[in-house]
This record gives sequence, C-alpha cells and structure tokens, in this order.
Amino acid sequence: MQTSSAGRKFIGAHFQPCNIYGRLYLNKEGTAYVGNCPKCGQSHRVKAGPKGADVKMVQIFCFYGGAPGRY
Repeated sequence: MQTSSAGRKFIGAHFQPCNIYGRLYLNKEGTAYVGNCPKCGQSHRVKAGPKGADVKMVQIFCFYGGAPGRY
C-alpha cells in the first residue's frame, strides 16, 4: 500500500491482457481497493484487510482484453 500526493491510499495494478499499469484506490469504507482499467474501462475490486494491503502491486485480468472499440 502506498499513499498518493493527495493523501489517498492505493496499490499499483498491472491490467492483463491490456498490458497497462494503473492504480486501485482504497474506497471510503476502507474495505476494498477499486478502480478501472485505463485501456478497456473494466471495473475491478480487490478486498482490503483490516490494515490495508501488504502488497504494492497486483496483477489483474481484464475480461475484455483491450478488445477493439472498447477504448
């Protein structure tokens, strides 16, 4: 878990097979990291533990896979 310059907690994400990197931000409830693939727009959610996350980066599979017309 890292903190952005704006003070928001996040984890890095490698969206596959879109092959692009982005961030998932901790939601207001503090229960999950949420965000969208920057290429195909698919939304993703990663459950957060009571103290946040022990990792800095996760790999996420995008169902659309950067399909033409989705970005």
